[in-house]
Amino acid sequence: MFAAIGAGTWERLKGCANESCQWAFYDSSKYRSRRWCEMAGCSNDAKGRAYRARRQTAPGPDNDFVDDLLKRAYAGRVKRTPRYLISIAAAALVVGANALSALAATDPGLGVAGTFAVLAGTTVTNTGPSWITGGLGVAPGSAVTGFPPGTSGAQHKGDSVATTAQTNLTAAYVNAAAQPCPGTNNFTGVNLGGKILVPGVYCQTTAPTLTGTLTLKGSGVYIFQIGSTLVTASGSRVVLTGGAQPCQIFWQVSSSATIATSTSFVGTIMALTSIAMQTRATLSGRALARNGAVTLDTNRIIRPAGCGYNSPTFVAPPAGNTLPTTLSTSSTAVVGAPNGGGGPPQGSGFAWLPALLAGGLVGAAAVSVGLSRRGQHRRT
Repeated sequence: MFAAIGAGTWERLKGCANESCQWAFYDSSKYRSRRWCEMAGCSNDAKGRAYRARRQTAPGPDNDFVDDLLKRAYAGRVKRTPRYLISIAAAALVVGANALSALAATDPGLGVAGTFAVLAGTTVTNTGPSWITGGLGVAPGSAVTGFPPGTSGAQHKGDSVATTAQTNLTAAYVNAAAQPCPGTNNFTGVNLGGKILVPGVYCQTTAPTLTGTLTLKGSGVYIFQIGSTLVTASGSRVVLTGGAQPCQIFWQVSSSATIATSTSFVGTIMALTSIAMQTRATLSGRALARNGAVTLDTNRIIRPAGCGYNSPTFVAPPAGNTLPTTLSTSSTAVVGAPNGGGGPPQGSGFAWLPALLAGGLVGAAAVSVGLSRRGQHRRT
């Protein structure tokens, strides 16, 4: 010690950091950082005790330290996520809405055929004082009989207008037939009478039955894909509620259609072969036959306005008319194109609750993925 004081190096005299030793030693290290009198003894003992102490107090699965750490991490994550969380959720809702819209029925697009109340491929034959408000045409045939006593709008017999209308009708027919029909909407062998349906695509592979009243509820496109003939029972009715419109309803018939006596029918009938309107049956819509005839018998047909088409020109009733001037369907005209491809169907008939639920689930999944990826980026 005295030698160290004499040499001016007394600061290098230290006490061992090992509490069980406390021996004095001379620190000969370059930076005076030595703490123990000897490395092989006191140093190793001290380091071993420190290591064991750390192992005993290290946080485990049940340690409060872990809970506190998780709480802090979660709180910090929540504070930093509102902006992108809102963006992801909003985007997910839009995606959900568009997905639902993609599954909804869309207007098949009648083109020039939409200006006709009656269109046939071979002949139009009428018996009795039928009253047709709207155009009447035939192509490639040209035969029209029974007018008078029946009355109708402008007639096109085998001309270019009727030919274009038939071309447009074929395209619309193919479009309607190709639209996907959900399994839950397959009503094969089921009577449509007594049902309340919302916008969508419905299909029947066999001849459907309509006995009684079919109610269509809500504004939007309705497409009925009929795999065989369409035949109604006498006195059957199609009723519209909740904003449904005659111009939004399409019946794609793979064979022929027969609208029975005194039936009140609604919508555009697009038949591959022929259409027969029996005595005093009425139609708020269109009777469009691609390849066959349209046969009428004292019928009232009014071509619907709306969905991109103006109101038909006034047609005077036939002599001795006993048919109604208007056809009540409990609806008003739609201005512009019907809802279909451009957004989800509107009105009380649209299933908003399932749509919101689906959007919420998609949003939650997107947020979860976003948080997970953010956590992965932070760890890396």
